[in-house]
Amino acid sequence: MAIPKLSRLTLAILIFFVSLPIFAQSNYEQAVERITKNEMREALNITNRALDENENDVNFLYLKLILTDYFGYKNEFYETIIKLSESNAPTDSYLLSSVKFDYTGWREYTNENCLELMKNYYDKPNLNPTVRAYVLDYLATKYRRMNKVSKSKDMIKELGTITKWQFLGSFENISESGFDKDFGALAHPENNYKFVNKNNADIKWFKPVIAENSAWINFDNNFVVNNSIMYAQTFINVLNDTECQLRIGVSGSLKAWVNDQLAFQESDEKNNGVDSYVSKVILRKGWNRVLIQIGCSEIRDANFSLRFVDNKGVVVPITEVSAE
Repeated sequence: MAIPKLSRLTLAILIFFVSLPIFAQSNYEQAVERITKNEMREALNITNRALDENENDVNFLYLKLILTDYFGYKNEFYETIIKLSESNAPTDSYLLSSVKFDYTGWREYTNENCLELMKNYYDKPNLNPTVRAYVLDYLATKYRRMNKVSKSKDMIKELGTITKWQFLGSFENISESGFDKDFGALAHPENNYKFVNKNNADIKWFKPVIAENSAWINFDNNFVVNNSIMYAQTFINVLNDTECQLRIGVSGSLKAWVNDQLAFQESDEKNNGVDSYVSKVILRKGWNRVLIQIGCSEIRDANFSLRFVDNKGVVVPITEVSAE
């Protein structure tokens, strides 16, 4: 029997069906059987007929999500997710799967269906914190592209992304050779210390003249990022010792230090979304140094998004942030 080639989103939703109570609905059972036999067109026909009779049937909406994803019907796929978002169905984890597995598609900024979906989810109470992070990240970027700067800043503030940083770079990283090299950034946070970059030029920590209104810190605004190691540092002030989570999204390889202690590293160059890496850390009462190393060799982008949250995903209160 031929097995259909299913996307990761489809598999995620199929797993969900295992936990759903299966009602004695012959049309539903027929549609599922058609999918298992790779008769996807007929399964979609059965699903559409069922939704013509009851457009809010959650079971058939999930089936339509699978089938429109399978056929690549983007508009119908978005419309179906929006319909699910308006229901009381437990959709958070599956919506997150679709965002992660098709992040470029979701970030088509001219797609008003996507904006409508994210607005729906922004208004949902008790939303899964990781899903909320993706929603806030999307809305922050969308509103910035729409020149709604105030709304964009509100989304960034709610997301809790640290946006004030000093930069240092760039250092040699041909064939990822710079990942484990010590270029002195960890030992020297002071502004007047002179480093030598990959072009044998003297450099220092610097703060960009114009701050970017974004939840993502982009190195390519200041460096030629190809075959480069770059650093960013910031200092945050908290009222009390705080055990929390460091959550980072990144394009590139990554090392992260909190108070000069290595909190996380990933040598493979990834291109992912917010909260992709999570590490437990302790912020000490008073000022804390955060240092980030990003490396590019195989990919062209170099950026990161960083925030501190508690174990429930709630943003940790920070008294003050200083790049210097």
